[in-house]
Amino acid sequence: MAYMKQDHLKALGPFFDTSPFVYITQRFKNGFDGDLQRRLMEPETEEEAERRKELAKKHGKYGNEVEELVSRTKIGNELAYEVRWAGLDDPKQNTVEKISKLKMMGLEK
Repeated sequence: MAYMKQDHLKALGPFFDTSPFVYITQRFKNGFDGDLQRRLMEPETEEEAERRKELAKKHGKYGNEVEELVSRTKIGNELAYEVRWAGLDDPKQNTVEKISKLKMMGLEK
């Protein structure tokens, strides 16, 4: 039996009246797991948000936090995301960061 996080109703609730096909189609509509990407970006607590700010000062581009994960790719065998940095509006400032660096910055679930 698969383990489901206790707040699974938050993710599955909107899809109770639909088919599994609709759920999978919506969750993976951009070619990757949108729910996972959302969980990576949204801190669960205030403490986690503060921790991310501190880690961003050390590891973020020019000390900025991750604003958005724009797209996903693979570098070798490791996942990587195109990152839009907070305060850097020019798309040329986006960088591709490996998931290991994002985890080091506190973006993990």
